[in-house]
Amino acid sequence: MSPAPVLRATDPALWSGTAVYETLRSYDQRPFRLDAHLDRLGRSANWFGYAWERGDVARRLTELARADAAQKLNVLVTGEQSVVIAAPLDLARVGAPVRCATTPLVHTPGLPAFVKHCSRAPGEFAARAAAQRLGEPIDEVIWQDDRGCWTEANRSNLIAVREGAVWTPANDGRILEGVTRAWVLEAARACGFATHEAEVRSDQAWDELYVCSTLKELAPIERLDGRAAPGAGPVGQRIAASMTALRGADTARPYR
Repeated sequence: MSPAPVLRATDPALWSGTAVYETLRSYDQRPFRLDAHLDRLGRSANWFGYAWERGDVARRLTELARADAAQKLNVLVTGEQSVVIAAPLDLARVGAPVRCATTPLVHTPGLPAFVKHCSRAPGEFAARAAAQRLGEPIDEVIWQDDRGCWTEANRSNLIAVREGAVWTPANDGRILEGVTRAWVLEAARACGFATHEAEVRSDQAWDELYVCSTLKELAPIERLDGRAAPGAGPVGQRIAASMTALRGADTARPYR
């Protein structure tokens, strides 16, 4: 049995909120889209100048994914240490409806959006404030710019459907380009749906509305700003089925 991971509390990155991380999950006792997650982790770590051993992290994630139950896998890199942990995945969250609220887009000065870092307080406090304002639970906030365009949620990417086409905000430097976002777009194209990485306006009428992430996959937004939202529909149902088919092909591929 591998020794339990140890996180050194004296690490400066933990106190400054500058640690970087990735969240993965396992399917069929393998970490899903491991290469894509490690590529993104590398971009985040490189931006801070953190050294890490990709091969060692990949090995540890792969070992932890071999548990019988589906696993939530986390890797945190600080430059002084790389810690990998696993816990049983909460399957009730996968595809479950969410409640969201829009809130003005917050920029972190000097920190690019492609860095997946541990300074998550703005999103957490925005969700708390929205819940207090609306008087109901809020799972995530959706950041909205001053032109009325949505960018992303504080834990997820945004997916919208109109007239059989799939839309997601463009990777214009203001979003974290999600691994699941890419999976959704790939699955949508495999179904023959047109996809648009472009502005997603809050004042547009959408037929279906979702957030997507590693732990939620494609989750319908059932309420937005205290009102009923479009949520799930036939396009999303077909995409979800296509995602499952693509997942099988991915878990059969060797990692580089």
